[in-house]
Amino acid sequence: MKKLAHLAGPIGLALLVIGSGWAALVPASIPWLYQSLLVAGALLATIGLWTHRSDLLAPAGTRRARQGAGALASVAVAIGIVLLVNFLAARYNERYDFTRARSFSLHPATERVLKALPEGVEVVGFFPQADRNTFRSVRILFETFAASQPRLKLTVADPNQQPDLYERLGRPGSRVTVVHRGERRVVLPGFEEGDLAAALLEVGREQSRVVYWVIGHDERPVDARGALGYQRLQSDLIKDYYEIRTLSLGAGEKVPADAALVVIADPRRPVPPAEVAAYDAYLRRGGRLLALVDVDPGQGETQANPLAELLERWGLFARRGLILDPRERTGDRDPRKVVGDRFPHNSVNALEGQLTLFPQARPVEFGPVMDDQQVFHYKLVELAAGPPGQGKDPFVSADLSLALRPAEELAGLSRPGQPPEPIAVAIGAFRKFTPRAGDTRVGREARAALIGDADFLNDAHFDQVANRELALNVVRWLTGEELLIRREGERRQAREAMMVSPAQMNLVIALALGAPIVVFLVGWIVWLTRRSR
Repeated sequence: MKKLAHLAGPIGLALLVIGSGWAALVPASIPWLYQSLLVAGALLATIGLWTHRSDLLAPAGTRRARQGAGALASVAVAIGIVLLVNFLAARYNERYDFTRARSFSLHPATERVLKALPEGVEVVGFFPQADRNTFRSVRILFETFAASQPRLKLTVADPNQQPDLYERLGRPGSRVTVVHRGERRVVLPGFEEGDLAAALLEVGREQSRVVYWVIGHDERPVDARGALGYQRLQSDLIKDYYEIRTLSLGAGEKVPADAALVVIADPRRPVPPAEVAAYDAYLRRGGRLLALVDVDPGQGETQANPLAELLERWGLFARRGLILDPRERTGDRDPRKVVGDRFPHNSVNALEGQLTLFPQARPVEFGPVMDDQQVFHYKLVELAAGPPGQGKDPFVSADLSLALRPAEELAGLSRPGQPPEPIAVAIGAFRKFTPRAGDTRVGREARAALIGDADFLNDAHFDQVANRELALNVVRWLTGEELLIRREGERRQAREAMMVSPAQMNLVIALALGAPIVVFLVGWIVWLTRRSR
């Protein structure tokens, strides 16, 4: 019993170190356990001090006093080492996701959103605990988000077990995620990472973004039904929290101030000069424009495209002609189905190695803007050359009647004898305005894009190959949503730790705090046992 009493001191001190370290580092994890360790440690340490009271009261310089001081110093050093190790581990932790599918990592685009997140954003996922797999998946995702952005408050709640929280957020329903900041709130079904990132970006804004779809010049209507409609595009834009409205400018009217983007989809009647001036003025204020121009078999050799006057002010030109692509990249022998496979701009270069399909496209190009040397250009999508020596390079035909012929009549067409040249099917322009006294443009960058096909966005082709990603990345770039653009070379590889379940995390905490103490405790017991012989 006397030997056990001698061991009470070191055991008590070890329990005090474990309990106090636990309370300092992770107080929310099993609080009753570390509280029990603190109570037991204090009790055993008191017993140990009482047992060794004669050593503590021995005159200084005696052998017993030196042994007691040495033991006390070793305890202090051990406690200091353990606390320092755990502090450094908590302050400078690095975690790695070794799963093949990067199941516990965030995409770099999501991490960019989290870094730009303002204060006061809260995320609450309402999912029933009865569905254990879903509940655990949500928790793991939320923990991964929290590891990347500590300012973000995330909660997984069962609406039946936390009715007060459910009522406070307006009874949004079950199996939904609520993201809110102040008066701005988004409710999204499920808990997908990309959807949650877009919702976080949305609640961080001060106002909603509106995409205006121009009508009144025989354009492609945004609400058209069937394969020629744009319902899937609209659905994806709405998921990115854009609001879609139509726009028809009257005499003297301006583009609305809340316009995040103006889309003009292949008008067949010329846009009046007054409207051209209004759209140009909108761009000059730092506006954003997406223009779609299709092949028009009825266009005469000297007839200009209906958007020519507006586009040429920004150095963008829609050439008269039809692109033919005999490479058969998608297995279709119709050369009018053009495949874009080069993506030079950083808004779309994540598509490298993928294909985009344009059912019938006309070539587009840019040129200098003589009265404005601050307009700069870039290529979005180009056609690469065909296999060497096979004569299957893409080329442009001036015969627009080919657009109306049956596909079997065009099979086998090859490029004429002239050397191949790069063909662009999508280009862009931007202008960075320098802030000056009295200038209301305050440095906002104007952006415009011209794409030589309006069909690649319709419901018949939107989901083919990489068309969807091309469309969304172009829209995100034009509207300034670079944070959501997925760039070349980015992978699902986070720097944060591989997330684990709560039980596994508790085990990790216990090992991190307890292992050094156990090693020290065993050594001290061995030393005391030998000393007592």
